[in-house]
Amino acid sequence: MGKALLNRDIFLEIVEYLPKSSLAALACTSKVLCDAALDGLWREMDSLDPLYRCLPSGVWMDFREQLVLAGAPVQPNDWLRFISYANRICRLSLNESAQLRLDFLKVIKYHLPRGVAVFQRLKNLRLVRNSADSEFFLGLSILLHPGLQAVDLSATLTDCVVATLSYMQTRCPDIQELSITKAIGVMPMIDYFAQLRILVYDSPQDVVDLHLIFSLAHLPHLRALKITARFAPDPLGTSSSTRKPHDQAFPALEELSLDHATSLQAVSHLLRLITSPTLRLFSLAYGLPDRKPAGGDLRDLSTGLSRHQKLGSLSLRSLQVPDDAVQIKDLGGLTELKCLTDVHLTDILSHKSMSAAGIAVLTHSWSRLCTLHIICKPWHDDRAAAKVSVPNISVLSRLAANCPCLQELRVAIEATRFSQPLDVNTPGERCENPLHLLLCSASALENTPEHAYDVAEYISDTYPRVDLSYEGPQDGARWKKYGAQWGEVKKLVMRMSRTRAMERRRIELEMLKLVEGVSQMSSNSL
Repeated sequence: MGKALLNRDIFLEIVEYLPKSSLAALACTSKVLCDAALDGLWREMDSLDPLYRCLPSGVWMDFREQLVLAGAPVQPNDWLRFISYANRICRLSLNESAQLRLDFLKVIKYHLPRGVAVFQRLKNLRLVRNSADSEFFLGLSILLHPGLQAVDLSATLTDCVVATLSYMQTRCPDIQELSITKAIGVMPMIDYFAQLRILVYDSPQDVVDLHLIFSLAHLPHLRALKITARFAPDPLGTSSSTRKPHDQAFPALEELSLDHATSLQAVSHLLRLITSPTLRLFSLAYGLPDRKPAGGDLRDLSTGLSRHQKLGSLSLRSLQVPDDAVQIKDLGGLTELKCLTDVHLTDILSHKSMSAAGIAVLTHSWSRLCTLHIICKPWHDDRAAAKVSVPNISVLSRLAANCPCLQELRVAIEATRFSQPLDVNTPGERCENPLHLLLCSASALENTPEHAYDVAEYISDTYPRVDLSYEGPQDGARWKKYGAQWGEVKKLVMRMSRTRAMERRRIELEMLKLVEGVSQMSSNSL
């Protein structure tokens, strides 16, 4: 064990799982383990109070007055030991009640060589601030340094965010990750950070338009962009023909997430402006303030998405009830995305449009698809059970043919009647890969043992390695009616799977005996 601990990689992995109390004790055991234990102890801090208590002799903290007092001259070795603790801090999280103690930071800065940062290894800084405190921002100006890589700022007062971003523009302009929460109207200050890789702008009360988002288009390294805000109507819709397009708009963008969008036209236009050839993730949650989304809105959206052929993950969620007039054909542009592996569609179409045939049309080119979640709100509403349309169980065989790599499916299934015989033995419709089938609460069955067996046989023949689950409110009427029936179907499917495995093993043994017999006959003839 001792030799294993001498391996730094192994020891650092062990340190990740130890509580700080154990790390403090471990740091006192031996010189060999001290550095790694101290690194683990100080790496992540949610307060600077532990550091205050490690001040060298001659300097102490008056916690009642929140002042740092200097007595006799500080011994160099004592100060170097204290600085070694401060330099181990890599991630610092300061909540609303945390104090930076400006005098304390000034004392540290005074004892450091000119130009050396107070926390040299500090890479990630998280701030929660809802008050304009001048002392806090003066202390923050000491904390910021060019080596800082990520800042997470949560503040309701715009002045706080503006002041922080202003400090950052001068002290750490090469920041790579920036997250801003709750602030309003500060997006114009973000395009200054030319080295940004990840940007999260979470401000549901803010209103942004394409001009503001497009101001970030020149950032050459921006890989992930997440915006939670209301979208103004497309200001470029009438002037796009006269506006000169950007040759390299978002050239490196790989992930785009838009939440609470209020204009599908603006989103569609943004998708057409993006020139990145490697956009692989797109997530959108939208709700129009004055009307339901129309078929034309979704056609424009799907057309904009079809420009990005490398998309692998797609999530579309409507925050309002969809219009019955919207059809599967309005999403026709999505069929051109042949690299999709993960698709989540929530309330994009009404339950009347989500038929087995429609799902088959939508997925016919998604041969790489691994995860498919299709959710309609009425499928989970017991009060609307009698009027809800649900895809026929034949959707399983259609998906088995279209998506041979499918591993997780969430959908509602209507199995009380069949439009075709329960026979899926034709080539290409049986899928041997494991599948987690999650049935929404609207999935219906007839209350007869024979019917349950037929349904189980159909599912097992289509997906022999299926893991079936039924979801629904356990106290709801629909759960009481269908939950036990689907539970019986699950037992039958598992029993059929075991029988199939035993039969496969029996055939393998028979074939082995046959091969051995042929080999023995050949040797005897020789």
